[in-house]
Amino acid sequence: MDNKLLSNILRPRLDELVGDRLSKIDLNGVDATFAAEVKKGMVWMVPQRPMDIGQWLTGDADCLSFLRVMCVGEAPTVVSAEPPPLQPFATSLAKAARDPHLRFRLLTERYLCPLNISFAGDEDIREHLLMRLMVQDRAALEKGAFDAGGSADLFLRLNLIALHAAATSDLRFLDSLNYYYELLPPIPWPEAHHHWLWLSFLVLYSRALEAKI
Repeated sequence: MDNKLLSNILRPRLDELVGDRLSKIDLNGVDATFAAEVKKGMVWMVPQRPMDIGQWLTGDADCLSFLRVMCVGEAPTVVSAEPPPLQPFATSLAKAARDPHLRFRLLTERYLCPLNISFAGDEDIREHLLMRLMVQDRAALEKGAFDAGGSADLFLRLNLIALHAAATSDLRFLDSLNYYYELLPPIPWPEAHHHWLWLSFLVLYSRALEAKI
């Protein structure tokens, strides 16, 4: 698709996301501080280009801490490292198809630095996550049969896909974000564990849109 045409298509969505959805997010309890930091910095208004990760990255934070840092406009401290083997992780992830809590744990353990979702050797993992979002989870949500207890897992996967959408020319990943933005209510499952991951998804989604405009 022509870059100018794509930009014209995506610009209204970015304006809506920033001017309406993000500006009205209000989280409670322990998540309130994170929401306030995001709003205070208006970080989604500043172009944030994806980092070039030709190598596997590691740092001194865990997966969720990395996501929070990136969403308040700070650059995580990372260094190159040897990538972990894909097996037995890939097999374990496939076996966790009906266990969102286990899948959440597996993903946060492998992607201590979430930027590694774009690592070349993890293409099969990205495809697995994308297919899960657009087939099983999509069907459950459309039927109203999605178990809100697994929302942290869903939010985490949306965050990872959003990070990759900003770094790739493959528009399938951005299309999946567009779909979930339209499908889910403005503040889904407010009592869910790690509910702040919904806000971080919106921030990273805005970054993915910016990267294509």
